[in-house]
Amino acid sequence: MSGCKDVYLCDVSGKVKEKIILYCDAHRKDVHISADIVELLTFNSEVSHTFDTPFLRNRKIPEAWYYSCVKRTGDIVIALCALAVLSPVLIITAILIKLYDRGPVLYSQKRLTKEGKIFDIYKFRSMKVDSEKTEPDLQA
Repeated sequence: MSGCKDVYLCDVSGKVKEKIILYCDAHRKDVHISADIVELLTFNSEVSHTFDTPFLRNRKIPEAWYYSCVKRTGDIVIALCALAVLSPVLIITAILIKLYDRGPVLYSQKRLTKEGKIFDIYKFRSMKVDSEKTEPDLQA
């Protein structure tokens, strides 16, 4: 285990898991522990996925200073490429919504981030204009 920087634990018994975690903690290795849904909801750990298995991550190795910049740049490039590829479908959708009832194409709604900041989200409108004012409240 000395040559690796990440350790993945999946279905390991309590005693063995404890020993491995203590070893990794002492040797500054990241530990990824498979978790069930209760653990995912109750622990405040970073969650990573390997195929379809969620892992709780106990991070020991700090991220490189440039990681967030590279990730943000990658996110923007991928989003722009997706927008370029999907733009014909988006334009057709907008035209069909406008032709259907002459109402606005986009719907705006306030949302909250994890940090509690408010932002506006824009979506294609799929309901009648002002339907939240005329329809009964289904969330009560």
